[in-house]
Amino acid sequence: MDDDFVKKRLERDLAELQRMCDDHFKKRGDDEELLGQLQNRMSDRQKTREEQKNARVEKEKAKMEAEKMAKEAREKAEEDRKAHELEEKAAILSAMSQGYDKDAARKRRGEKRRLKRRSAAIKQAQA
Repeated sequence: MDDDFVKKRLERDLAELQRMCDDHFKKRGDDEELLGQLQNRMSDRQKTREEQKNARVEKEKAKMEAEKMAKEAREKAEEDRKAHELEEKAAILSAMSQGYDKDAARKRRGEKRRLKRRSAAIKQAQA
Protein backbone atom coordinates (compact mmCIF):
# COMPACT_ATOMS: atom_id res chain seq x y z
CA MET A 1 0.00 0.00 0.00
CA ASP A 2 2.85 2.28 0.66
CA ASP A 3 4.15 1.55 -2.80
CA ASP A 4 0.83 2.51 -4.37
CA PHE A 5 0.75 5.71 -2.38
CA VAL A 6 4.34 6.60 -3.36
CA LYS A 7 3.70 5.60 -6.95
CA LYS A 8 0.58 7.81 -7.18
CA ARG A 9 2.44 10.65 -5.56
CA LEU A 10 5.33 10.29 -8.03
CA GLU A 11 2.89 10.16 -10.94
CA ARG A 12 1.11 13.26 -9.63
CA ASP A 13 4.42 15.07 -9.17
CA LEU A 14 5.53 13.99 -12.64
CA ALA A 15 2.24 15.21 -14.16
CA GLU A 16 2.60 18.52 -12.29
CA LEU A 17 6.19 18.87 -13.46
CA GLN A 18 5.16 18.03 -17.05
CA ARG A 19 2.37 20.64 -16.88
CA MET A 20 4.79 23.24 -15.53
CA CYS A 21 7.26 22.48 -18.32
CA ASP A 22 4.52 22.76 -20.95
CA ASP A 23 3.29 26.06 -19.45
CA HIS A 24 6.85 27.40 -19.35
CA PHE A 25 7.58 26.55 -22.99
CA LYS A 26 4.20 27.89 -24.10
CA LYS A 27 4.83 31.16 -22.25
CA ARG A 28 8.35 31.30 -23.66
CA GLY A 29 6.96 30.82 -27.19
CA ASP A 30 4.40 33.59 -26.61
CA ASP A 31 7.13 35.88 -25.23
CA GLU A 32 9.36 35.20 -28.24
CA GLU A 33 6.47 35.95 -30.58
CA LEU A 34 5.76 39.20 -28.72
CA LEU A 35 9.46 40.08 -28.82
CA GLY A 36 9.49 39.51 -32.60
CA GLN A 37 6.45 41.77 -33.00
CA LEU A 38 8.10 44.48 -30.90
CA GLN A 39 11.30 44.24 -32.94
CA ASN A 40 9.27 44.57 -36.15
CA ARG A 41 7.45 47.60 -34.77
CA MET A 42 10.75 49.17 -33.71
CA SER A 43 12.34 48.60 -37.12
CA ASP A 44 9.22 49.96 -38.87
CA ARG A 45 9.28 53.03 -36.62
CA GLN A 46 12.99 53.51 -37.29
CA LYS A 47 12.39 53.33 -41.05
CA THR A 48 9.53 55.81 -40.74
CA ARG A 49 11.69 58.21 -38.76
CA GLU A 50 14.50 57.93 -41.32
CA GLU A 51 12.04 58.67 -44.13
CA GLN A 52 10.67 61.66 -42.21
CA LYS A 53 14.19 62.91 -41.52
CA ASN A 54 15.15 62.54 -45.18
CA ALA A 55 11.98 64.36 -46.22
CA ARG A 56 12.77 67.20 -43.78
CA VAL A 57 16.34 67.41 -45.06
CA GLU A 58 15.18 67.53 -48.68
CA LYS A 59 12.56 70.15 -47.82
CA GLU A 60 15.18 72.22 -46.00
CA LYS A 61 17.58 71.94 -48.96
CA ALA A 62 14.84 73.06 -51.34
CA LYS A 63 13.99 75.96 -49.04
CA MET A 64 17.64 77.02 -48.79
CA GLU A 65 18.03 76.79 -52.57
CA ALA A 66 14.89 78.88 -53.09
CA GLU A 67 16.14 81.48 -50.59
CA LYS A 68 19.53 81.55 -52.32
CA MET A 69 17.92 82.04 -55.73
CA ALA A 70 15.62 84.76 -54.36
CA LYS A 71 18.59 86.53 -52.77
CA GLU A 72 20.55 86.36 -56.03
CA ALA A 73 17.53 87.70 -57.92
CA ARG A 74 17.16 90.58 -55.42
CA GLU A 75 20.88 91.37 -55.67
CA LYS A 76 20.75 91.31 -59.48
CA ALA A 77 17.67 93.56 -59.49
CA GLU A 78 19.44 95.94 -57.09
CA GLU A 79 22.54 95.99 -59.31
CA ASP A 80 20.41 96.62 -62.40
CA ARG A 81 18.55 99.41 -60.61
CA LYS A 82 21.82 101.05 -59.49
CA ALA A 83 23.31 100.73 -62.99
CA HIS A 84 20.16 102.29 -64.45
CA GLU A 85 20.34 105.14 -61.92
CA LEU A 86 24.00 105.73 -62.77
CA GLU A 87 23.17 105.81 -66.47
CA GLU A 88 20.38 108.30 -65.82
CA LYS A 89 22.67 110.48 -63.69
CA ALA A 90 25.37 110.36 -66.35
CA ALA A 91 22.86 111.28 -69.04
CA ILE A 92 21.48 114.14 -66.93
CA LEU A 93 24.94 115.44 -66.09
CA SER A 94 25.99 115.14 -69.71
CA ALA A 95 22.91 117.03 -70.84
CA MET A 96 23.45 119.66 -68.16
CA SER A 97 27.11 120.10 -69.02
CA GLN A 98 26.35 120.34 -72.74
CA GLY A 99 23.71 122.94 -72.06
CA TYR A 100 26.00 124.73 -69.63
CA ASP A 101 28.81 124.86 -72.17
CA LYS A 102 26.48 126.29 -74.80
CA ASP A 103 25.00 128.69 -72.29
CA ALA A 104 28.44 129.80 -71.12
CA ALA A 105 29.59 130.27 -74.72
CA ARG A 106 26.47 132.34 -75.41
CA LYS A 107 27.17 134.49 -72.38
CA ARG A 108 30.78 135.00 -73.43
CA ARG A 109 29.68 135.91 -76.96
CA GLY A 110 27.10 138.26 -75.56
CA GLU A 111 29.69 139.85 -73.31
CA LYS A 112 32.16 140.22 -76.18
CA ARG A 113 29.47 141.88 -78.30
CA ARG A 114 28.55 144.16 -75.43
CA LEU A 115 32.20 145.11 -74.95
CA LYS A 116 32.54 145.78 -78.69
CA ARG A 117 29.41 147.93 -78.71
CA ARG A 118 30.52 149.74 -75.59
CA SER A 119 33.97 150.37 -76.98
CA ALA A 120 32.39 151.46 -80.28
CA ALA A 121 30.07 153.80 -78.38
CA ILE A 122 32.99 155.25 -76.41
CA LYS A 123 34.97 155.76 -79.63
CA GLN A 124 32.02 157.53 -81.22
CA ALA A 125 31.58 159.68 -78.17
CA GLN A 126 35.24 160.65 -78.28
CA ALA A 127 35.10 161.39 -81.93
